Order: sequence, then C-alpha cells, then structure tokens
Amino acid sequence: MRYSIGSLWGVFFSYIEVVYLRYSVGRLWGDCFSIEGWFSLGAVLLKKKFILGIGSQRAGSTFLAKLLSQHSAIAFHPLKELHYFDTLFGIREERILKEFSRNQLTREINKLCRSQKNDFMDSTWKWYIKSNFDLLVTPVAQLHYSDLFSEVKHDGIKYVGESTPEYMLLEENQVAKMKDTIGDASVILVCRNPIKRIISSFRLLLEYGQ
Repeated sequence: MRYSIGSLWGVFFSYIEVVYLRYSVGRLWGDCFSIEGWFSLGAVLLKKKFILGIGSQRAGSTFLAKLLSQHSAIAFHPLKELHYFDTLFGIREERILKEFSRNQLTREINKLCRSQKNDFMDSTWKWYIKSNFDLLVTPVAQLHYSDLFSEVKHDGIKYVGESTPEYMLLEENQVAKMKDTIGDASVILVCRNPIKRIISSFRLLLEYGQ
C-alpha cells in the first residue's frame, strides 16, 4: 500500500513507500506469515541512492533488512537499528546505545571463542563488529554517519541503507538535518496491525523477563 506524506517526511524525501506486514500470533514470527501490501523494489532502487527503514517496533523491520541485504546491489547495514540519529538528537540516551553495542560485541566474542570454525568471519561480520565498536567507544556527536558505512567498497554496490524504526520519531528540523547527511532517500515505513503489534511486544517483554 502506498501513501503520500504531506508535511513532515514528504517535504524532505521524494516519496515514502509504506509497507504493511500482516502476521498471525504464533511462534517467533507467527504460524503464518503473509504480506498484505509490499513496495515496488524496482521503483525504490531506480530513483535513490540511500534506503532508510523506519516504522513501529515489532512490525517486521528485521525481515525487511534481511530481505534487502540479499540483493547484490544493496549494502544494507548488518547492524539492525544503528540508532545514530535518534541518539544524536537526544531522543535516545547515548548510554543505552553504548550498552547495546557492548552487548553485541560480548555476544560475538563469546561466539568466536566457542566456535570450532571461523567461517562466519566474512566482510559483513567485520562490518558489524567495527560499527558496534565505533558506536561503543566514540561519542555519537564525534562519529560521522558515513564512518558507519566505510566498509562498503564493492564496485557493484549501488545502494546503501539501514533500518532504525525510531527515526520516525524525529522532528521536522531533525529530519532536515538527516537529509543534509544522507541526501535524498527512499524511506520505507513498516507498519503492523496495532493489536497484534502490542501482543508481540508483550511477548517479547516476557521473554526478556520484564
């Protein structure tokens, strides 16, 4: 389903493709997964250099990131939810971002120590590790956004992007500053049935013991 956006995001980005993902409540993603509406990938890729995923929590942004990262011409950031701009503008506390990055690095180090094979240590994995390290040790205000994409060097890559749902919380002036950094972008807004989204979020909190 495609919607036109009037004042806020539409002022700074040419158009927004709204993706409505429909799930049933079941195991991880549900016993049944279907897409009620989807975006025209060709239309997105032909017009823009940067692809940005925003939207609601528990609405399928992880699936979207995995899907886009499979395209040979797209370098979609392996660290889902960079939280760069929402942290930069104070919407998210920086200590939370650093704690998240520390936990990701700890998990990968443990994985490395336990693994009998290191076949997972490819360029994407190194990109993931470097970005987490940069976000952990460098204040966001001193870290340029482009540094998080410095590992993208393949000549065949035509599009780069990332997905951080919380970017949709940015104010108009903050969106304008984001545009100064990433230029014109194709924005994919991922939504979900609100009742099912709440149930999914509640189940996630239970898994976290909250």
